[in-house]
Amino acid sequence: MANPKILSTKKLHPALAAAARQHFELAEADAIAIEIIRTAEKETELKAWLQKPNLDAAFTSAHAAEALLPFVTDQTLGWNLFCLEGKTRETLVQPRLQPIGTIRETAADASALAEAIIRRKVERLVFFCGDRRRDELPQLLKAAGITVDEAIVYRTVEIPVRCHEPPDGLLFFSPSAVHSFFSSNSLQARTVCFALGATTAATLASATPNRIVTAAAPTQQAMLDAVTHYFDQTNNNK
Repeated sequence: MANPKILSTKKLHPALAAAARQHFELAEADAIAIEIIRTAEKETELKAWLQKPNLDAAFTSAHAAEALLPFVTDQTLGWNLFCLEGKTRETLVQPRLQPIGTIRETAADASALAEAIIRRKVERLVFFCGDRRRDELPQLLKAAGITVDEAIVYRTVEIPVRCHEPPDGLLFFSPSAVHSFFSSNSLQARTVCFALGATTAATLASATPNRIVTAAAPTQQAMLDAVTHYFDQTNNNK
């Protein structure tokens, strides 16, 4: 077949997008937008958290970590951090956030992260998250007797992307992007959906009967590798 037509529901890193275009036709359009909450009340709340030493804290989104940046000082807090792999971990280890604490556990998805936190025998944890966070992490922790304090630090806004020309493949990086896309589109049977992780794949499965391929790791590179591998295999089997 000719080079497959791929639509990413998130703008990719420019260097990765340029490399991907050597293998397939790539279009990009953000299906969601993130708004960090910047109210006076939220600032007071975050400053209060960032004065508490030795907390156990969970992050399932890089946006939640980024929301803390304006309020981090040089004071070493000694937090125990639990986060998803990929972009979330990369954000937490950047120098400006290192005074907060040390990453103790990472996982590929929220359910696996909850299991790791439970194994650590954590008693109380603050979960920095968005207004549309998934239920898996807090529900599993609460079921294990762990007290969860939620700090909602950003909002997710849907930007429905109208897909006029049916693509061969679609890239989804979050459940919110899935909801946004399918609010205004349906797919032809031949379109393959690629998911960043298990949670996004599960959301896709509830939205479409189309084939779903989950990336080997929660990174943009892994997503693009999955696309290349899938269509290379498809071509070789013809």
